[in-house]
Amino acid sequence: MIFLIKKFKGYLKFSAKGKNLYKFINSLHKSRIYCFNQYCKDDVFYGEIYKKNKALIELIAKRYDITLDFYEYPTLSSYAFRYKLRYGIAAGILISVITCFYFSNTVMTIEINGNKKVDDKVILSVLKECGLEKGTFLSNIDYGKCERQLRICNDDISWSAIRHTGNRIVVDINERVESPDMSRTRIPCNIIADKSAQITSTSVFCGQLMRIVGDYVRKGDLIVSGVYCDAHGHTIKAHSMGNITGIYEEEISFIQPLTDTTASIGRIKKRNYLNLFSLKIPLFIGKNKFENYSVETNTHYFSFLNKTLPIGITDNKICETVYSDTQYTKEEAEKIIMEKIFMYEKNFLSDKKILERKISQSIQNNELHFDVTYSLEGEIGVKRDIFVK
Repeated sequence: MIFLIKKFKGYLKFSAKGKNLYKFINSLHKSRIYCFNQYCKDDVFYGEIYKKNKALIELIAKRYDITLDFYEYPTLSSYAFRYKLRYGIAAGILISVITCFYFSNTVMTIEINGNKKVDDKVILSVLKECGLEKGTFLSNIDYGKCERQLRICNDDISWSAIRHTGNRIVVDINERVESPDMSRTRIPCNIIADKSAQITSTSVFCGQLMRIVGDYVRKGDLIVSGVYCDAHGHTIKAHSMGNITGIYEEEISFIQPLTDTTASIGRIKKRNYLNLFSLKIPLFIGKNKFENYSVETNTHYFSFLNKTLPIGITDNKICETVYSDTQYTKEEAEKIIMEKIFMYEKNFLSDKKILERKISQSIQNNELHFDVTYSLEGEIGVKRDIFVK
């Protein structure tokens, strides 16, 4: 108890020495000054008094020509008195209290559990429309509304629940289980020609072959029928299966202007932003004066104790786009078109066999035209369902 009193009240420990020491002690007792922990050692009197009695004990000591030495205990009141004019400490304490209150009642992180098909960004955008994002006060969140909106805005979400632990929001998601894909292998179908071609090979696993190798077929002609009669005269409706290949022609045109407008990168500027929750505070002065430009954005968030904070830096790299007219010679334009032809064959004709390639070129309206006629061998049969009652 005495220890707590010393911490909150001003206490002084003193030592007194002189010729009239005992008269000083008797006068101290008669003045009813509360003095404790008194003892004498080597003609020196020690004791402890309240700080408020210091002036009175000094007056008594002066009367009896006593020398006093004081020692003040470190107490809360002494600290407060010592730093009473240092407003920065008070401001720091106030800011710390406000900061603790703010961060303990504000959404700092949003965790999403249970989603595989639905992207986190989609869920966060829906929550943002409902007023739930980093920096939102917990008391302003309508959890029921957010849960309903998640299910309404995305058909892949069958159930959702939102809870908070401290300043952390946890979103639990259950996604809809897709019904199994019902096999269509039993549905009756024909195989028809997808292109006008000459049949080069047939391999039928199910159904009745209506054309033979060497026959010419037009687009839409029946090649394998899913309706046929067996040896006993019964009509059978089957799901036709087989591989039908043929030789056919395909035409494609490629165009390259002899005067073309090309884009290149000019000047480059960097702009940084401070991300504070949902706020973006610019860390630069001035505006972007580029007429045409592209922006590359990269955001780095700070972390503390392996937790990502909603505070970070966004780096924007602004690249000016400069347009200029380029003149091509006929040889340069041909080279560009041949590269386009190569990429076309690589992307669209890789599963087919190129038997022949005929190229005719012409210049029209300052443009070089390449008309390419391919002779190809590849799959020409496609399945078409038979609709029966």
